[in-house]
Amino acid sequence: MTVSKKAKDFMSDSEIALICKALSDENRVKIVRMLTRGELCACEILEKLAVTQPTLSHHMKILADSGLVSVRKEGKWSYYAIRCERFQTFKTVLNVISCTGNAPTKKFAAKIETAKPLCACKMARSRRRKGLP
Repeated sequence: MTVSKKAKDFMSDSEIALICKALSDENRVKIVRMLTRGELCACEILEKLAVTQPTLSHHMKILADSGLVSVRKEGKWSYYAIRCERFQTFKTVLNVISCTGNAPTKKFAAKIETAKPLCACKMARSRRRKGLP
């Protein structure tokens, strides 16, 4: 996998990971899709999602902390919107990540598919036999 120097200048690896973590929940992906149509009040998001208000607050904090979503307070209401520039930068960074022909051979891929996974205890035993910590 390669990332161009230019893409790294846009966003750090930790920023990319933070956004990926924010988008790793189905409800947060739904929220982002809703917000692509424009700013929404928290109550409007609540109506469309089957979650409680505290759960929505948790999701919105994660999205805001990642920088993908901005929050605007008006009295006791919170309004959320996509931060378009940040979202576009993230999409650009993902677009420049590519494979460079290092795909596994058919023979190697077949070995992976037929290999039995080692459990942690078997791995630890194997390491002890070899004198490793």
